[in-house]
Amino acid sequence: MSANITSEGFKQIREFIQNKWKYIQVLGENNEVLFTVEPNDTRIGTQFDAYLNNPLIMELYLQGTDPEISIGTAIGGANLVAEIDGEAMVSVVYTNKFVFQNPEDQLAIRIQLQIPTI
Repeated sequence: MSANITSEGFKQIREFIQNKWKYIQVLGENNEVLFTVEPNDTRIGTQFDAYLNNPLIMELYLQGTDPEISIGTAIGGANLVAEIDGEAMVSVVYTNKFVFQNPEDQLAIRIQLQIPTI
């Protein structure tokens, strides 16, 4: 016999994600963690804003002038984690790595999670 998640169950899953998955690990060329961005960092443009929204979206904006970035830094993706040194809950890996070539270069990382609603 199979079981189904109810609409309340999906709502609680979205709420859990919104409340717990707060840190973004920026990945390098070989998918190694280059640095971690904390939830109060001004480079986070959009955070999960309401557990009823679908999809859940988090955006991070990086620039070539950021202290963790130097010319030649390659960004391979990002992880969404619950703790600074935690395991990835969600991973976004780019097929084509983004390389910062100038201080004016900018990169927007968008993590979008689709949690069903009933």
